[in-house]
Amino acid sequence: MKLTNQKEATTIGLIFSGGVILTAILLMTVYFGALESLQSTIPLLWSLLIVLILLYRFAGYHFMNIEINNHEADIKYYRIFPIGRKYKRVKIKGQQLHNVKVHNGILGIGANLQLDVNTSKGRARYPFIGLGAVTYNNRKKIAEALNKIR
Repeated sequence: MKLTNQKEATTIGLIFSGGVILTAILLMTVYFGALESLQSTIPLLWSLLIVLILLYRFAGYHFMNIEINNHEADIKYYRIFPIGRKYKRVKIKGQQLHNVKVHNGILGIGANLQLDVNTSKGRARYPFIGLGAVTYNNRKKIAEALNKIR
């Protein structure tokens, strides 16, 4: 099974980037006096800008490319937030995989994949992989495919 969420990740990236840019432009317009009647909304606009940036950065929105073959899973992913991007890869053989959990979060915010593997020193848990930019149906497909190779 091959799965990528390029379309969803691109859409979410554009929505958050557009929201941050529009909020910043509106904030500057109000702050520098072009819209004096809206001066009282400056704290609200700052709050909105901060919330948008924090959600964009920390809500678990990743671009993913997943390949699950007969007895092996190869998951490549990176955060869609443009600053501090790190490309990561998890490659697991089916016999190592102990447990797979998909947490759906609230409206996709905070959705993640939790993988527990058996190692020579016991069990280990990989860091959560954000599934916020993956549709609900694809999250189910990922969990089913990973449980099959286990």
